[in-house]
Amino acid sequence: SDIAKRGCEPNELTYSTLINGLVKDGKIDDALEVLDDMTHKGFDHQTRMHNKMLDNLFKLGRADVAVSTFHKLREKGYDASVVTYNTLINGLSKVGRTSEALEFMEEMVKEGCIPNAITYSVLIDGLFRAGQLEMALTTVKRMLKHGSNLSVVTYSTIMNWLCKKGRLDEALDLLEDMMLRGCNPNNHTY
Repeated sequence: SDIAKRGCEPNELTYSTLINGLVKDGKIDDALEVLDDMTHKGFDHQTRMHNKMLDNLFKLGRADVAVSTFHKLREKGYDASVVTYNTLINGLSKVGRTSEALEFMEEMVKEGCIPNAITYSVLIDGLFRAGQLEMALTTVKRMLKHGSNLSVVTYSTIMNWLCKKGRLDEALDLLEDMMLRGCNPNNHTY
């Protein structure tokens, strides 16, 4: 590169700026090449850069490109973190592609990557947004059945949607369940 020829090696900020610019210009393959260059030069923050790239693609309304980029990264042998999967699940959920979001959650678990409170919150919120109230509640029940604890954020998200749908008794039951499980409500809950 021109920078290297001038005796100045690019750092992580340089790479990040370049990758973000390439993604915004729709030059995904070029951005992936820059990521590969980072790897060859010994940078160990590629997962964070992948997550940022995927997030930017979703923000630009390019969900299909984000998903295909994820698959390209996996084919190249890059690992996916819980943040990577959360980015995919959140991005897909926000555009109503909840069945794909659920598939990524299943893939995540198969890969041994354990979903966290953010994973469940964004998925459940996406299901509610898509009008899939029963699927959202089924997901919650599955979580609880498998021993997962809901965070105050997840409980609050569910109660918010139940209230919006006029299901106040269920929201109150959930509030009671929340407190019985030792999860204290916060200002957002109320």
